[in-house]
Amino acid sequence: MKRINFNLKYTIILLLALAFLVCAMLGLTHIANNFEQVGQHYTENFNANVNRQFSSIVMLFMMGLIILLPERKRIGTTQTLLLSFIVGLLTFEFISALLLIFHIYYSLLSVLVVYFVYVVLLYVFMLKKDKDALAIKNKDVTKIVFWVILSLALGYALSKVPINILSFDSIEYKNLGQIFVKEHYIAQYALYQMSGHAFIPTLLNSIAAMFNFGYAYAIQNMFLVTSLLLFGYVLFDETRKRGIGEKKAFVFALIGFLVLATSFFVIFLGVCLLPNIFAGFFMLFLMYYMYKYIRDKDTINLALSFIFMVAFCFTRVEGPLVA
Repeated sequence: MKRINFNLKYTIILLLALAFLVCAMLGLTHIANNFEQVGQHYTENFNANVNRQFSSIVMLFMMGLIILLPERKRIGTTQTLLLSFIVGLLTFEFISALLLIFHIYYSLLSVLVVYFVYVVLLYVFMLKKDKDALAIKNKDVTKIVFWVILSLALGYALSKVPINILSFDSIEYKNLGQIFVKEHYIAQYALYQMSGHAFIPTLLNSIAAMFNFGYAYAIQNMFLVTSLLLFGYVLFDETRKRGIGEKKAFVFALIGFLVLATSFFVIFLGVCLLPNIFAGFFMLFLMYYMYKYIRDKDTINLALSFIFMVAFCFTRVEGPLVA
């Protein structure tokens, strides 16, 4: 009976979330139709643009999920699913940066080949360490299905409605990302431009060029929304662990989530292709997972904090790895 109630709870939440996404998409579409910069996002075939951008989101989400799945027990199922898109995006960009830095032919195929080799080595190591690393309980199957459907629905909604603010730097990041894909290497004429533009925002538009769509607005917005959801869940989880009931923990988490989600940092900088939003969340998650490692002594948290530290270094031109 408990299992039935558990599944029913997630089904109801999922239906309500999907209904909210539909209503939000209709409202955002109305806003977007009256937004002067939206025309810059549309290609001649808008549906093709949406489908290609959605396909890239699905790929990035699955890349992150495949990497994190063996460590799901240590991270937690919900956090694993919330981290999947972020880790998938960072994995794609880390591989891209390494290929460019070491002057190796840069293309979608070369990135996926390196990713495939990494995943094979990871799974061989993890399964030798724990043969049941991929074992999934029925309870977790429900959570995984719930978050996968919700994430994909969110990705499609964000692909359908282009919400973004363009600045001069945004155009520079877009052009530089396209140069990487066109030339397949760091071209000599792009070196000066690279001196003032970091890898993370730039490579966002390399993905757009690889999948042949105009501007990576949905990928950036997906990163923003996923990071906010992860922040909200972290607040809920940490508050709950301190002996506060789930209802009160949910209220505290919701207040914290709304405070951040309605801040200038998110409302303006979150939808403008600049390093600020990426650097802010990378630093936040770096400090959180480092705190968890110090508290729990679990090396998976150290690994996650290291990922976000490297991401932060690749996000700002002042970062030591970029310098």
